[in-house]
Amino acid sequence: MVRDSLYGAEAPKVTITGLALAVFVITALPILLGMAIRHFKPAFSIRVEPAFSLIGAALFALIVVAALISGWQTFMDNIATLGPVLVTLSISLLFMGFFVAKFSGRERNEVKSISFEAGLQNATAGIALASIILTQSDGFSDMGLPSAVYGILMYIVVAPFVFWYRKT
Repeated sequence: MVRDSLYGAEAPKVTITGLALAVFVITALPILLGMAIRHFKPAFSIRVEPAFSLIGAALFALIVVAALISGWQTFMDNIATLGPVLVTLSISLLFMGFFVAKFSGRERNEVKSISFEAGLQNATAGIALASIILTQSDGFSDMGLPSAVYGILMYIVVAPFVFWYRKT
């Protein structure tokens, strides 16, 4: 069991196995499902991809906005601390994705994609995992707030990189 010292004796009990299973279900399972559909039914996957991309973006936006609304006061109380740290995290992930892809011999478009994916992911998973850790079924937890803030800040951070990549 892992306990978070921030909560002291009130910290929720977290099993590594349960958390690993939750991460798998939230992240790897949808990817594997999408890859299987693309492999076995390529025409179908190409036809439904635009709709699923739109649905995914809408769900992401809904989750981030709902998390911020439910934790608005906590957000305002902590933005001065969370903001700089999360901007630094986003920039670091963009550069790590860029350099790992570049030095592994990927083509230019793959390097861009990997860089963006590294910098733009994780907000929804963080919010969901915070709720799972706290076994909270109603609303969002304050523990998920950094992920919600990251979900908004990452687009602000990535915007200049989009313009830079378009010129290169």
